[in-house]
Amino acid sequence: MLNQFEFKGANAKAEALQQQVKEAAKTQNSLENQRQTGSSVGTLEQSKEYVYALLDAMIASKGSDMFLTAGFPPAMKLNGAITRLSDAILTKEHTAAFARSIMTDRHFEEFSDKNECNFAIVTKTSRFRVNAFKQQGRVGLVMRVINTEIPQLSSLGVPEGLKNI
Repeated sequence: MLNQFEFKGANAKAEALQQQVKEAAKTQNSLENQRQTGSSVGTLEQSKEYVYALLDAMIASKGSDMFLTAGFPPAMKLNGAITRLSDAILTKEHTAAFARSIMTDRHFEEFSDKNECNFAIVTKTSRFRVNAFKQQGRVGLVMRVINTEIPQLSSLGVPEGLKNI
């Protein structure tokens, strides 16, 4: 079950992130219960909601990449380090459902033919580049946030001389 999320911090941002992760965990727990009882892993809509909730949590914490791989817990890259979002291990059924839920029919057809597909998705808050792949018979997803804001030159820490080029 994915109820072992732990984000520390006393500020409102940390609390909002914790709430987003709890919502994602509810969906994941429902999917896990269905898997354990022998029913399907849930609807594609439930899977999509879970993936989007994880992506929203990643954005709120300023993460850059999300990793969903069978046999491992959901994780994100935060400040250059891989950070687990849970201790719960995703199943191959979960990751296959997560991948299908965010693909168009055309993407799914390409994925089925080539065991890999690259595409973009847009949530309410951000845009992401997605690499869906099959490795050792298991589906995995890597999603990277695409920054849509052009940074100011001053925020990049470049030398003053480059500003005139």
